[in-house]
Amino acid sequence: MANYENIVLDLEREELEESFPDVKLYIKLFACYLVQNKLYDAKFLWKRVPLSFKTENEDLNELYLLLKALISNNIQDFLKHIKRDWPEEIKSIMDDLLRSAQGNVVSTIENAYTWIVRENLIEAIDVYQNQLTECSSNNKTGDNQSNVSHINTATVSSEHQLSRLTGFVSFLEN
Repeated sequence: MANYENIVLDLEREELEESFPDVKLYIKLFACYLVQNKLYDAKFLWKRVPLSFKTENEDLNELYLLLKALISNNIQDFLKHIKRDWPEEIKSIMDDLLRSAQGNVVSTIENAYTWIVRENLIEAIDVYQNQLTECSSNNKTGDNQSNVSHINTATVSSEHQLSRLTGFVSFLEN
């Protein structure tokens, strides 16, 4: 993933210096904010974008839909809206954003499950089977005969698991 800090600083400086910034500047800055997970910066940028740009530019509206999906933590909407042909100037940024989001989902799944059916994992992160190994971390191994992906987790003693479960149950009771 590229270093977006310098790009964002340059774009913000350019926005301040120009009296009438171009829509491409807003699009690139918006995409950089999303890939850096600066959602509220992107939200404030959306409020600064002239209304004429919002109504006339489809890419800007799609970026806003991505922002809404990320803020509401709706991965399905996010994956639905990111799967489109983006302009060449932000295509690599959007690819980085997609890889980052898929990596976050795989990481969350790795933390939540010790095994998962490969088709369910593929459906959850909206990738093809050959892309699964690319976006998953090195903690993942696959069993091709049973179509089950095993997630290697640190060995945890039964006592520790039992104490965590007891703590959780007592939390639910209170």
